Amino acid sequence: MPSPISAMRSRLVSSTIATCTSTSPSTSTSLPHPSFFSIFLLLRRPFSSQPLMQESDTPKEMLTNFIISDLSSLLSKPRSELHKHRSLEHLAPHLTPSHVSELFRTHSVDPKMALLFFESVSQLQGFKHDVHSHASLIGLLLRSKTHVDFEKVLISMVKSCEQEKDMGVVMDAFWVIKRTSFMFSYNCYKYLLKCLFRFYMTREMQSLCPYMIKDGIVPDVVVYNLMLKCYCKEGNLRKAHNCFKHLLGSSTPIDSFACNSMIQEYCKIGDLNKACWVILMMPLLGCQRNQFSYTMLIHGLCRLGHLNEALRLWDSMKIDKCAPNVHTYTVMIDNLCKNGDLDTAHKLLEEMSEKGVTPSVVTYNTIIGCYCKCGKVDNALRTLQLMRSKSCNPDTWTCGILIRGLCSNSRVSDAEALLNDFRRDLIPNLVSYRSLIEQYCQMGLLEDAFRVKSLMESDGCKPDMVLYTMLIEMLAKNGNLEEANKLLCEAFAEGLEPDVRTYTALVGGYCKVGKIDAVIEVMKFMESKGCAPNNWTYHQLIHGLCMNGKVEEAMAWFNKIVYKGVEPDIMMYTALIQGQCMKNHVNNALRLLYKMEKQGLMPDEFVFTILIESLCKVGRLNEAQSLISTAFKMGFSSNNVIYNTLMNGLLKAGQVEFSRSLVDKMVGIVPDIYAYSTLIHGLCEQSKLGEALEVLDEMLLKGIQPNTITYTTLIHEMLKEGSFDRASQMFDQMVNHRCKPNTVTCTVFIKAYFDTGQIKEAEDMFVEMERLGIKPDVVTYGVLIDGFSNFDLLDHAYGILKQMMDGDTCNPDFCVYSDLIKHLLRRKACTSGDACTTWKDTCGMWNELGLEIVFQLLDEMINYGCTPDVTTYFHLIEGFCKAGRLEEANTLFNTMKEKDISPNENIFNILVNCCFETKSYQTGLGFMGAMRELAFQPRLDSYRRLIVGFCEEGLFGEAKTAFCELLGLKKNHDEVAWEILIEGLVKQGNVSECYELLSVMEEEGCVLCSETYELIAREVVSQSDLASNKSVVEAEQ
Repeated sequence: MPSPISAMRSRLVSSTIATCTSTSPSTSTSLPHPSFFSIFLLLRRPFSSQPLMQESDTPKEMLTNFIISDLSSLLSKPRSELHKHRSLEHLAPHLTPSHVSELFRTHSVDPKMALLFFESVSQLQGFKHDVHSHASLIGLLLRSKTHVDFEKVLISMVKSCEQEKDMGVVMDAFWVIKRTSFMFSYNCYKYLLKCLFRFYMTREMQSLCPYMIKDGIVPDVVVYNLMLKCYCKEGNLRKAHNCFKHLLGSSTPIDSFACNSMIQEYCKIGDLNKACWVILMMPLLGCQRNQFSYTMLIHGLCRLGHLNEALRLWDSMKIDKCAPNVHTYTVMIDNLCKNGDLDTAHKLLEEMSEKGVTPSVVTYNTIIGCYCKCGKVDNALRTLQLMRSKSCNPDTWTCGILIRGLCSNSRVSDAEALLNDFRRDLIPNLVSYRSLIEQYCQMGLLEDAFRVKSLMESDGCKPDMVLYTMLIEMLAKNGNLEEANKLLCEAFAEGLEPDVRTYTALVGGYCKVGKIDAVIEVMKFMESKGCAPNNWTYHQLIHGLCMNGKVEEAMAWFNKIVYKGVEPDIMMYTALIQGQCMKNHVNNALRLLYKMEKQGLMPDEFVFTILIESLCKVGRLNEAQSLISTAFKMGFSSNNVIYNTLMNGLLKAGQVEFSRSLVDKMVGIVPDIYAYSTLIHGLCEQSKLGEALEVLDEMLLKGIQPNTITYTTLIHEMLKEGSFDRASQMFDQMVNHRCKPNTVTCTVFIKAYFDTGQIKEAEDMFVEMERLGIKPDVVTYGVLIDGFSNFDLLDHAYGILKQMMDGDTCNPDFCVYSDLIKHLLRRKACTSGDACTTWKDTCGMWNELGLEIVFQLLDEMINYGCTPDVTTYFHLIEGFCKAGRLEEANTLFNTMKEKDISPNENIFNILVNCCFETKSYQTGLGFMGAMRELAFQPRLDSYRRLIVGFCEEGLFGEAKTAFCELLGLKKNHDEVAWEILIEGLVKQGNVSECYELLSVMEEEGCVLCSETYELIAREVVSQSDLASNKSVVEAEQ
């Protein structure tokens, strides 16, 4: 049952139609119903019983009521007085179409008087009727059943349309009029169709056609063309095809427009057969092929790669006496350029001038763009000159193409000069400025990039987010993160939204400078903005954590990434493997390799290189060679990188002869400079300078030029042997070969000068370093401090130390502080007349060192203006910890806290490590608790040693408690299992404890990957086999 509201609406509509129509249309086709809104406009509003003006009326409503009342009074007078009456002139400035609509709906006005008033008002200056005032007039005329020319009013109504919804009101009025059996002329239908086409109202256009025929009007070619054009515009090829087919079957003469429309649509969808059929049939259909017909088909053929067919069609135009226009030439030139045939394209450009066809700016831009893509920028510039000589003004597109072309060819100065040239006649667009800024960024010229940015802003061209991101990337890459953040804030102020690339640039920048906390803040901020990190963002984060020694945090983030459903890629695994290798956790790195392969990811050459180098570094040479064989089996060809890595590892393990023989065994590979330099370094390490020089001769004979590392290695060995003359000759040879000395080269000379008492020469070399722009490193500074201290030049020594501590690039290290203590002990011994003790290495010194000497050093530092900081205390505590002297280390720890110096994470880690080395597990546990209170996370390695230590002492309850505490730190579960269960327990023979803690992990909801379970099972079996073999051997003995 219909609702009361719908029933009331139904009665209202029925009543209106009955009122507005005198006879029912005798047609089989039912007329569309006008919209409820339009019917409401046509209705006469009943007179209100309320007074004309009420106290609650606003000033605007009062003015409206006054105007309508005045108009009603005016229209009640005789028609002859309408033009004479001056009231209309007085009301004109305030009169609006809505006043007219309101008047016709609410007052009883004589129809003829209404028409006369409607026309009079339309002639008033500044007044224009809208569709609603027309609708109200039509409603009034229909209600009065006056026989008037509705067509004239409807055409006027069509002309007043400004938007699609206006045309909807027109069509509602049309259908209401049609219900009175009024017949419209062809002219009216044409107006309606054209206006409907203007707003692409295809359905309404289609609905008009049957009523045209009913009114005795046969659609002509104009109507068909409008319908075709509309169907083509909306991409409805099926309807366009049916319309064209209907046109072919009618008696209506066909023109070129209809055929061209179909050719264009067939070409768009790639149906060249039908397009060719239409162009072939055009003469038979009585319409001449024109430039547009050929141009569209040529474009269609070229778009699908049929350039030869397009050229043949081009020749056919001449036979058909159809001269190509500028668009035809441009299409042909464009496709010739895309095909790389620039010569033919240029010939067509010349032909245009000969045939009197003036090339457009698009034509010139096409050729200029192609020249720039091919790197022929000078040809592009000559085309620009030709363009200007032909009085064709270049546009912003021309400017953008040329500047990008010049920048791509590293001609940035020419690009900026051209930009300034263009600025005299036009304002370059964003693309032009962005190309120039991008090139400056790539060249590292940030000042120039920002200068161009200021220039574009002064020209009223605002940067987009792509440009901001480009600049932020470069600032972050250079470590200028403060400016990068300012630029990000500027982008926000401009209403721009940074994307994942922008945030990733900041993540990478903060990772590079080791500001991991800032990295996490950026990650949180971008996610709060609804910008999800992508794989590259996560790779930057993991790589940054690993490069800053925070491998455990990287593994924890890896866990989060996988949990979020992000598929880890080769880059993430590579960063983690590299991080584990940097920490000498080679087994964990190999486990990651195993997990990676299980997930179907193929390791690349870089991964194998890292692992081979790490295996060699820890002396696992057999495994390294086995991994090389695996790499070759996987399809990696033998190359210098892999062989060089193995050679470097062999040399570090002291196997020089084997390394040298490896050079001869490199089948199909020519040893490179790195291979020879590595071999020379290994020989020099064993004091075999003669053999190293033989390798140098071999290099030179093979045409391989030594590099800085090669020369520096040889110079260092010569200086160690005291051969200053030979070292100087080698240095001169190095310079003559245009091989620039580096920090190490200068440092070995400085050390040699100090060792032989040549202080002035050492100082001169340091000055020379600065002159050459060679930055000293911590080793250089250490050599200077050691050298000056050795000659009791303490002002110089502590001056260097202060320089290091005040700077932010090169902090004093453990060796520097050890050297200072060594010289303090020497001076003390000399003062007291005792014999000066010498130690083979610093470990021996720290084993015997008294705390009073350390405190004396701290006092001496203060006297020379070098205030001890957290780094100072770290290295001093480090010395005692390395010697296993926990008590002294703890005393220094308490001293620094008394001086309000907060311990850092490194100090805690080295103290915890010392506790476990000395089996002081409870003390170590206390330090770990203190770490957590300061928001530092103890290392996984610390937990492994603690848990294993408790297990060895039979304190499994304490071990289990520590393990549960570890699980609460949200580290990577797989890494926890690898480090604690496999490395800590199974490999120590504690298999039952391993299974116990594995159950704890499962109870706590820790999810391990299948590869980890496999690794645990494999290690348990391996340990069982070892235990069985050991039992058999013992039984046999």
